[in-house]
Amino acid sequence: MTTEERSQTAQPSMEMRQPELEPSALLLLTISIGLASLILCVVWLVFVHQ
Repeated sequence: MTTEERSQTAQPSMEMRQPELEPSALLLLTISIGLASLILCVVWLVFVHQ
C-alpha cells in the first residue's frame, strides 16, 4: 500500500442527504406550531387587546 492510498479518505457523495422528516415528526411539528400560535393569540387577546 502506498502513502497515497493510505492518505485517501472516504468522501460522502453529493447524493447522500439528510433523511426527510417522518410523517409522525412532521405531524408533531405541525401540532406544536399550531398550539403555540393559538396560545399566543389567546394571550394577545386577553392582555393586549382589551
